[in-house]
Amino acid sequence: MDAVDSGASPVDSRGHLRIDLLGPVRARRGDSPLALGPVRRQAVLAALILRAPAFVTYRQLLDDVWGTEPPGTGHRVLSSYVYALRKTLNGASAGPVHSVIHGGRGGYRFVPGGARTDLEDLVELVARTQGAKAEGDFDAALDHGGRALDLLRSEPLPGLPGPLADTERQRLARQRRTLHQDRAECLVLLGRYPEALDALMACLLYT
Repeated sequence: MDAVDSGASPVDSRGHLRIDLLGPVRARRGDSPLALGPVRRQAVLAALILRAPAFVTYRQLLDDVWGTEPPGTGHRVLSSYVYALRKTLNGASAGPVHSVIHGGRGGYRFVPGGARTDLEDLVELVARTQGAKAEGDFDAALDHGGRALDLLRSEPLPGLPGPLADTERQRLARQRRTLHQDRAECLVLLGRYPEALDALMACLLYT
């Protein structure tokens, strides 16, 4: 999947890092898929990305991923997960200073721009949808909105544990409903009533 008119492909021969969260959590560097390990480790990565560029404390990460039942070993588990994620995600020549995950006193931060994500693509497409609709360019709004809905075809973050993943799934379900509503409105304004009805029916599926 290409970046949203960013001028560069998120998966290309130059070794750009791509991470997708709007379906099964996946990562690629260039054309090579990267193994992210067990779901709890994936949940730690997702939490860092979702909270980026903020610095995330150990306590916040434990709450995000384990909720009210954190592991007894606490931040030592997080350290082992982050170590494994760095080995997987960092480029071959990247040292600790150039890692996509920076450590600090009591927590970690996912470096802004360290990877292209489908969440970024979604944000851009939603903004373009709303902008085109506000300008009365309903065909463009349908195009951008359709591409955004394509990103939301699968369940986001499937199987990932923790309160943050649950909250994000609910937020994205609301986003999908809004996109279907916008699509229906644009179709009505274009006089395409049967398609508008289909969009409204799709919206009801996510209510």
